[in-house]
Amino acid sequence: MRYGVYLLQTGIPHPFWILDERMEKALKQQSEQMGTVIAWVRHGETEWNRLRKIQGQTDIPLNETGKQQAALAADRLVHETWDGIYASDLARARQTAEIISDRLGVKILGLDARLRERGFGSLEGTLYGTRNVEWAAKDGRNGAGASDVESESAIVERGLGFVNELTTRMAGKKVIVVSHGGFIRRLLAVLTGVRLEPLPNASINIIRQVKPDRWELISREDGIQTGS
Repeated sequence: MRYGVYLLQTGIPHPFWILDERMEKALKQQSEQMGTVIAWVRHGETEWNRLRKIQGQTDIPLNETGKQQAALAADRLVHETWDGIYASDLARARQTAEIISDRLGVKILGLDARLRERGFGSLEGTLYGTRNVEWAAKDGRNGAGASDVESESAIVERGLGFVNELTTRMAGKKVIVVSHGGFIRRLLAVLTGVRLEPLPNASINIIRQVKPDRWELISREDGIQTGS
């Protein structure tokens, strides 16, 4: 048995209550049944975003606009209690996470390469809208040709690996994950069945786990919803 239970509303130790291991386990199970919540945040703007260049896994930092966008994203998250932040290890996502962490007072618990954007190989640095980029992206999705463009299945596999580990480690918690637009859209389509429109920089899409293998989109912020 353990003495000194914290009252739910006040957080003050109460000497007259006893919490045994069975009650503690029951409370933990109840918390887990509430389902993990993940706020997926796309990183702020970079110069390559502004110039409409394919970034992929090229490590481009935030520009000044991107830093301001990250701060505004933090302001939209401040009204909730969050248990931790994870981010892609690429600079633009890491910097966005650091700004959010500073403003919310929530710790960054890890940087994870599995949260990186799709790798576009030799196409990184080229402009969106050109025929060769559109063809290679489609071909990469089908897993043929364009051998240095990461396939859809590879993106989803690493994304699901991260989510499965996260829900084990942070069961019943509320977590912020900072990643990349294409990655978030592909992963959320698999997790929730919802296909989001292109995500603006620093947009936030929140999902909640309702069953071990089922998630629902509870807050949406994509091109349709924001008008940008």
